[in-house]
Amino acid sequence: MTLKQIQLLIKNQNAWDLFGSDIDSRLKELLVGCHPDRFEDEKDKELALSLSKQLSLLAEKAREPRLSILDYLFVKDICTGDSSYVRLFEKAGKKYIFKSPLSDGVKKLVGTEFNLTKDLVSKSTGQVFEKFFRKPVEIIIDAKNKDYHCVYEYTDGLISVADLINMFPSGLDGRHIVWITRRVLAALAYLHSQDICHNAPTPDHLLVEYKGHGLVLAGLLHSTKTGEKPPVIPAKYTDIYPDKWVKDIKKASSGLDIYLAISSMLKLAGINCHTRIKNFLKGVQLESLTNPQSGIIIHDELGDLAKSLYGKPKFFELELINET
Repeated sequence: MTLKQIQLLIKNQNAWDLFGSDIDSRLKELLVGCHPDRFEDEKDKELALSLSKQLSLLAEKAREPRLSILDYLFVKDICTGDSSYVRLFEKAGKKYIFKSPLSDGVKKLVGTEFNLTKDLVSKSTGQVFEKFFRKPVEIIIDAKNKDYHCVYEYTDGLISVADLINMFPSGLDGRHIVWITRRVLAALAYLHSQDICHNAPTPDHLLVEYKGHGLVLAGLLHSTKTGEKPPVIPAKYTDIYPDKWVKDIKKASSGLDIYLAISSMLKLAGINCHTRIKNFLKGVQLESLTNPQSGIIIHDELGDLAKSLYGKPKFFELELINET
């Protein structure tokens, strides 16, 4: 077995499926395949050593009792999308998000999203980008009942841009539009740096941590490599996708992500947002499909505009008061 094959096994399987019932024999087999002494190249030796450590940790995990959905207490339903439904559970006083496919046909998408998120969190550990994603915990599979649940850590205080649009029909103050938009652009820039496009940064998938000015990017089951065709487009928001893209292109690009994200933020801007900020966002939207800029460049330019309008940046509290 090659290092690449072992690396893929670790990435794509949970501990219990990787080791099966005979943990010791399976561990021995895999450790032979990635023993550092088998390799002469220093990079291969380093990778082999890293994989060996990961396998040992996973073997310890596999010896633990496998979790079942029965180990968790259901709290409430959160939302249902085109492909999955999301619920809140609790275990030992800690809350968890359960994301489950609506049908067997989309099970692969939900699982791929989990593995992608796991990979993104792993690569961004210790960096500011780490907080842009829900932290994956485990995939729970109950073959008898055909249950499949992707479990994530719960982040308190999140509200979607879609809910903010409903909560504030006249829109938010421009200062809020600025900080939320800049968080979205930074999150997308990190995705694009990994050659990944979100394909659906729509209001439901932009989750704002309003008390601490944070953001979580949801809906990664729509994601693909740059240039690939998105697996699914959220039916609720087909109106914000550009007509030409829907009819002719249908390929993932950083420009499409920025177009959709800005479209989402313009829905939230409303009459309470400064005209210069709305005009800036409209200009970005117009250029995004033909001459897209890096999300970080737009992020910085928007920051400069806000500084010219409002002065030195400072924390501006978002109070969730329903205008209606």
